[in-house]
Amino acid sequence: MSWRTVLSVSRRKLREAGSVAGITAAAALASALAALYLNQAADRGVTAQTFLELRQHYLAMEPELSQIRATDPVPVDDEDPRWQVIKRYWYQAFDEWYVTNHLKAGNLESLWKGYYRKPIAQSLRKPQFRGVACQLQDWNPEPGPFHDFLTELSSIYAQECPHGPAMCTRPLAACKP
Repeated sequence: MSWRTVLSVSRRKLREAGSVAGITAAAALASALAALYLNQAADRGVTAQTFLELRQHYLAMEPELSQIRATDPVPVDDEDPRWQVIKRYWYQAFDEWYVTNHLKAGNLESLWKGYYRKPIAQSLRKPQFRGVACQLQDWNPEPGPFHDFLTELSSIYAQECPHGPAMCTRPLAACKP
């Protein structure tokens, strides 16, 4: 075989290999784009499912929450049924905060900022809700996720009531922004 024949055969093999490599690269790119799209769709699904589950838990306790009136005294201990209801509310709010800020699945942080934070701020205006949050804060002084959540509540309250006393200053009064 001459060197021209070898060169001709080598060029043909390189072209064939190049077209196979090109097809393989195009298929890999298509797979990557499809995976990216499916991942984004899954993130939206996770966000929607998480929102619906958290909402369902809140709606289950909403009838009890609606029984608490602005004129009711601040519950002082866990023997008071209103204290129990408000405590469950704060645990639900903690779940909302933790899931949306720490579990990083989907676009959950936008749920906290755009949906959950505002009603929590409104709850902090009410002395009954703030009183139970302050008691929970007293009972959870150690660093950890729940303590971080209570610190976030203090920050929200300071923004919501900039002219009022600190969140847990006694006697607790209604916030007047």
